[in-house]
Amino acid sequence: MRIKDNGKYEWRKEQYAEAAEQLGENTKSKGIDAATAFTIEMLSNLERAMEHEDMTEELAEILSTDQITLRYEVTREIEIGDE
Repeated sequence: MRIKDNGKYEWRKEQYAEAAEQLGENTKSKGIDAATAFTIEMLSNLERAMEHEDMTEELAEILSTDQITLRYEVTREIEIGDE
């Protein structure tokens, strides 16, 4: 597979190199593989975190990114009536 990283995609070179470095990989392709594996696992972990008893609105905001938005809100409601 070829990924364009020239012209308007020049920004990808730095992003892929940084991902590889952050994930302890020594090549861009290994960095992309590690980033993909990380994303799959992290999305599952975030779903579990949203159900955790210690989750708060503030923590959901901290865990959010430009790509993933977590929203947590507690709603309490009392209804009185015939229905």
